[in-house]
Amino acid sequence: MVKQTEYVSSNYDAINAHADTAADNERQLLRLRRFKADRYWLRNFGLALLAVGLFTILLAIAYAIYKKYYGVEPIIETRTIEVIKEVPGPERIKVVTKEVPVPGPEKIIKIPGESKIIKVPGPPRIVVKKVPIQADKNLNEFILNYEQKDLTEEGFNKVVTLRKFKDLNSTHPYEQSCYAEGTNGVAYHIYYVEGFSDIKIYPRIDDYSNKEILLTMGNKYCNFDLSPPVSSTPGAVPYPKSKTPSQGSMASGSGFFVNNKGYAVTNNHVVESCKSVWLQDAQSTEPASIIDRLPVNDLAIIKIEKDTPNFAKFSNSINPVADVMALGFPRGDLLGEEIKRTKGSISSLSGIKGDEFSLQHTALIQKGNSGGPLVDSKGSIVGVNYAKFTDDDLQGIGLAIKSINTIEYLGNQAVDFELNSNDKDVDWAKIFEDATKYTVRVICLR
Repeated sequence: MVKQTEYVSSNYDAINAHADTAADNERQLLRLRRFKADRYWLRNFGLALLAVGLFTILLAIAYAIYKKYYGVEPIIETRTIEVIKEVPGPERIKVVTKEVPVPGPEKIIKIPGESKIIKVPGPPRIVVKKVPIQADKNLNEFILNYEQKDLTEEGFNKVVTLRKFKDLNSTHPYEQSCYAEGTNGVAYHIYYVEGFSDIKIYPRIDDYSNKEILLTMGNKYCNFDLSPPVSSTPGAVPYPKSKTPSQGSMASGSGFFVNNKGYAVTNNHVVESCKSVWLQDAQSTEPASIIDRLPVNDLAIIKIEKDTPNFAKFSNSINPVADVMALGFPRGDLLGEEIKRTKGSISSLSGIKGDEFSLQHTALIQKGNSGGPLVDSKGSIVGVNYAKFTDDDLQGIGLAIKSINTIEYLGNQAVDFELNSNDKDVDWAKIFEDATKYTVRVICLR
């Protein structure tokens, strides 16, 4: 007989619930531990960053202190300026001085007991020849400025006139402008000129509340000048605007070109009271500018705005008995406006009362010959005609400034010239033909 075993069913829910609770408690405890660990890590990381930041700040402060007290820091001045154009200024133009030896006048010596006459060159003289050249680069499209700072108007620092040139050899600026600088640093544009045109008012001047003051200042201080960049001389008479002389009180004299850049020589008394000057030859009448005047020697330098390939060359010695020709435009109202020539000879290498500045000659000259050339038989300039005797006993004696004095003046004014290397006589017809190309009539409007 088989014994029956009886199975009894048990309920473990309470045990399982306890176990689940214990496991959950362990998980919560583990999560809390991880949170504390993360919090400690974040705090330590933040403290590390703070330490690095403080160290960086301290390092920067230490470096600044070191640079201030132990280092050398260059001081750089900074300014805000209005840049018109970054180009070389006039300081880039140098003047090279050359010494040109010019033999003195020949002296005639008679040998005692003989009829022989010999010529002995006089002592040489040194002529300083100043030649303007470019310093180290081509000066293209550059600006020269003139500043007027002694203003009587309040609220303004200065008035500036700008002259723009295409290159160093320009005969005149192609554009000029003038503005006033206020104490606030603002530039108030007033007038401008394009080439030889009339002066114009800046188009936007109506936008300025101080328009009337600006126009008055412009009329007073704007310094427009049509002279070339190198030979610009304060107070020089600028080129006339018109290509032909206008009606007015007119006078005329003579002159002659001395180089291929349009420079000519005449007498100071021909141009000293001129408001406008023109040079006239057989082909055209050109407006001219008075570059410089030397009243004490009665010489003046004038210039036209074009090249002059035909120009005179000066004598490097003067024969005291040389035949000469005077050229010029005497008494155009009576004798006509074409060039005139008269021949004679040198009668003395001294002038009035024996002065060494001029020489005497017998070539007939009249009013209008002033400033014209006196040429010898080699085609060289030996003098600049400037006066004649009016005394009845001295009729027919003319006075000319010696060539040596003229080229010394040209050299001091940095105006180029050439000495004639020809030592042989030239046919007078050829001399006259050449002279008609470089001798000009000087027309003065007073």
